[in-house]
Amino acid sequence: MLENQNKQDLTVLELTEADHPILAHSGSENVLSSMSLLARALMGTSVDGPDTFQSFLKQYHRDVLLPLELPILYQAYCHAAHSRVRELIDLDLSLTEEPLFQLFARNSERIGKSRLKQLESLKEQRCIQRYLKAVDRKDAFGWHLIVHGISLAVYSKPVCQGLVHYAHFSVRALMHSAADAFPTDTVIDPADLDRFSEQSLAAVKSIIASTEASSISIC
Repeated sequence: MLENQNKQDLTVLELTEADHPILAHSGSENVLSSMSLLARALMGTSVDGPDTFQSFLKQYHRDVLLPLELPILYQAYCHAAHSRVRELIDLDLSLTEEPLFQLFARNSERIGKSRLKQLESLKEQRCIQRYLKAVDRKDAFGWHLIVHGISLAVYSKPVCQGLVHYAHFSVRALMHSAADAFPTDTVIDPADLDRFSEQSLAAVKSIIASTEASSISIC
């Protein structure tokens, strides 16, 4: 684990809707368009009301957040925590092969680079500096998931807590944006939100446990 750094700068770990690639554009019309882009890839239909949003959110949570985003975030955390820059860059480059990530690649890159700039002042952290140089040389992409994983490691954030927080943030950010787009409707059942939280925690525990049990541990 990297040493705890500059506690006054922990704002780098704070996430807002602007840090979610789907929500990088402001305005309800743009948000619905972005959600629909992913919704069509996942379930062949656009997000045009509360019902389709609920279906989209459930499928995003089940098919993207839990099986793709959280494991990648954990791998990035592990590589950064052990200063494995080559593996970090390889992980970064591997994300270009995921078609769903390509839908929002530019937004992810913009978010990642913005977050990475907030870490640039940590000159003593060779992992950050080498990854930053790779991104500047275009030898790495700078995906937001990779950079957030690095941030969790740099600031010694308990990884289980960090992953669960990211999952909660992702779901709630999408919900809040949908609520703005459909202000007179209920966009999600509170019971579903509780299920999302339970499933996210279970997924995080499984990701960590399976990695620890692996004969080739990454963390």
